[in-house]
Amino acid sequence: MEPSRPKIGLALSGGGLRGMAHIGVLQVLGKHDLVPDLLSGTSAGSIVAVLYGVGMKPAEIEQFTRRLVKTNFLDWDSAPQLMSALGKVVTELAWGKTGPFNSAPAGVIKGDRLEELFRRRLASESFDTCRIPIAVVATDINSGQRVVFTSRVMREKLRARPEMADDEVLDEIGLADAIRASIAIPGVFHPKKLAGRVLVDGGLTSFIPVDLLFEMGADLVVAVDLGYAGERREEIDNILEMVIQSMDIMGRGKVDLYFKLLKHARARPVIRVKPRIYDVGYFDISSLDENIRRGAEAMESCIPEIQEALRERRPA
Repeated sequence: MEPSRPKIGLALSGGGLRGMAHIGVLQVLGKHDLVPDLLSGTSAGSIVAVLYGVGMKPAEIEQFTRRLVKTNFLDWDSAPQLMSALGKVVTELAWGKTGPFNSAPAGVIKGDRLEELFRRRLASESFDTCRIPIAVVATDINSGQRVVFTSRVMREKLRARPEMADDEVLDEIGLADAIRASIAIPGVFHPKKLAGRVLVDGGLTSFIPVDLLFEMGADLVVAVDLGYAGERREEIDNILEMVIQSMDIMGRGKVDLYFKLLKHARARPVIRVKPRIYDVGYFDISSLDENIRRGAEAMESCIPEIQEALRERRPA
């Protein structure tokens, strides 16, 4: 009998519409019969991880995402509400909390419409019914704690790991709720209130959740990094891109250090895939095809390394 293949974990980072590159990654892995056994995702990566985990093929994920982008899925706060947010900041700076603005939105996009679209598509699915075990990451904005959503079985496994002692691991959370929490970029989307917490983008605590996959049982991890690379096609000229780019810049050093520590601390290999999408905007709808192509190209270049790592870890 042929020995079983080592388990492959696939970690998908955030990146706005750059996340379409993850689809290209999945296309190439499938072409080489390297279907991941475990998935983790943050922000945009959580969307692709969940859709793939429930059984959608890369082509179906692409079709769904294109329909999503063409739909008017962004429910912006009204101009008075946004002015209230600015007014609240100004009055607090000037008079403490005694100004005329008692409340204000915590983001410019509500996110309810987007969440409903995912809820409709995933209505019959859950973390427990996923074909591939998944972990989705969000961040508690009040405590700074990493919050992990997963299945009941995987929750018990993760909670038993001493390395997970500082994390909150939750099951019985809907897939649409988990995605909505994970993509809640601070200042852009309203936070997601869930399980008594105020949750925002998982990238604040785990831009690429590689460590989760090892705790879930992966023998090697393929980590797709769509983060900041220092170059842009055009200058940033809007507040949304400014907020996200700032987060990326602040987190870049942390992510690089994270991979260095993983390389030295783990006996199991981590293969970092970096699609060349440094010059594509986070909300650039015109670059969807380009993002998929670049994701596929980057993954194709890493296939020999993955195959070699699998051979080295295959049981004798």
